[in-house]
Amino acid sequence: KDLGFAYIKRQISSETADLISQLNLPGIYIQNENKRYYPQGDLASSIIGFTGLDNNGLNGIELQYEQFLRGIDGKYVIQQDVYGKIIPGSSNNYIAPVDGGDVLLTIDSQIQYILQEKLKEVAIAYKADNAIAVVMNPKTGEIYAMGSYPGFDLNTYQDFDAALYKNLGTSFTYEPGSTFKIVNISSSIDSGSIKPDQVFNLPPSIMVADKVIKEISRTYNIEYTTGEIIKYSSNIGAVTSALAMGKQLFYEYIKKYGFGEKTGVDLPGEEPG
Repeated sequence: KDLGFAYIKRQISSETADLISQLNLPGIYIQNENKRYYPQGDLASSIIGFTGLDNNGLNGIELQYEQFLRGIDGKYVIQQDVYGKIIPGSSNNYIAPVDGGDVLLTIDSQIQYILQEKLKEVAIAYKADNAIAVVMNPKTGEIYAMGSYPGFDLNTYQDFDAALYKNLGTSFTYEPGSTFKIVNISSSIDSGSIKPDQVFNLPPSIMVADKVIKEISRTYNIEYTTGEIIKYSSNIGAVTSALAMGKQLFYEYIKKYGFGEKTGVDLPGEEPG
């Protein structure tokens, strides 16, 4: 009696609402509400994000551009007497609603679909906890697809573990491993520490600080050009090229590449790496 009414459940299906209405239960009423519907279910779910009961963005683009997407509700400004009745002839002003904006993504739905299917395929094949991929145009930075497996359906997000809402493409930091070799070598060439056509006599192992770096399968010395270090993904070659720069210069080039900083992608929760 202190509240006027209380919700029993919100955003039930229209079928359930019809059945309840037919029961004519005293004190039970049905109220129409808007609910966001996502026609493609789990496609790009961690990018698009979802809204809560009051259609406020809680994740992804829905959260990032909440104020832009929401618009402004319309309203009547009316005069009432002490009993709450509208005063006849008083100035009642109607303020029209303003539509929210549109957000157009660079995501290609076909590429996104294929990416998600492939992630599921490899995760099952290799019994992985997660699989993550980003498809990007390297010349423009446009992201054509981004996803992780397992995912979730936007229309029933409440039924999934909240950990799946996280966009692992932007909020999962990991050691890049062999893919970092190109950073070592390109930085060494750009700084003039090594030459593009230089030949290196590479041992099978090398000591760096208190760590011994080894090749995966080679136990003998070999001569590689700079290009062959990249071609054969040589651990020793990559370390040698980095050592040629010295610590300070190497650090400066890593920072120039943007490691340790956010890219500025317009999604919430991005980690700096």
